[in-house]
Amino acid sequence: MRTERLLVSFYHFVPRVADRRMALEPKDEEIFRKILRSQEVFSGVSAITY
Repeated sequence: MRTERLLVSFYHFVPRVADRRMALEPKDEEIFRKILRSQEVFSGVSAITY
């Protein structure tokens, strides 16, 4: 008997670049959160943490 496989992906967003400086300002992070939430609704996925 064949078993169904559940495909799960996780992505991690970090507002920094390689030299450890903050790449996004607080207002930019808020814009990112709004985009993230709208993509959750559109695609049917959910963000666990951000």
